[in-house]
Amino acid sequence: MRFFRTTGFHRKRVAFLVAMAAWLALVAHPDKTGAGERDVDQLVSRSTWLLYQYCKSETELKVNWCDGYLSGMADVLIALGNSNMPGGICGAVYDQSGLRSVFIQWVEKNADKLGVDRAVSVQNAFTDEWPCNRRFP
Repeated sequence: MRFFRTTGFHRKRVAFLVAMAAWLALVAHPDKTGAGERDVDQLVSRSTWLLYQYCKSETELKVNWCDGYLSGMADVLIALGNSNMPGGICGAVYDQSGLRSVFIQWVEKNADKLGVDRAVSVQNAFTDEWPCNRRFP
């Protein structure tokens, strides 16, 4: 419990990380209404397939969007790993093209995941590449 008796900054940081972990958990589990009641466009727009298309695109705008998304996810996952929270990544050293390469290679090895929400696939790709080899409380 000593960890929680630190400064207000640390409590805010922990609250932020817990909120991000909750968001990742929600993304990983579909809602109870079922995919049949969801808007098809929303499913496609959040799909691994669409992100993969953007990452492989020759259009600078799409590649920049891909890089920004992957970089944001990597930042959150590193924060989780550094905070000893499950689902994070550890020891990641990367640049934009490196993140894109890791994601593209993962998708090409896991083509059956093209319909999965992109956040879940990015987390799986990055945790496969940079796993945390420690036990979490």
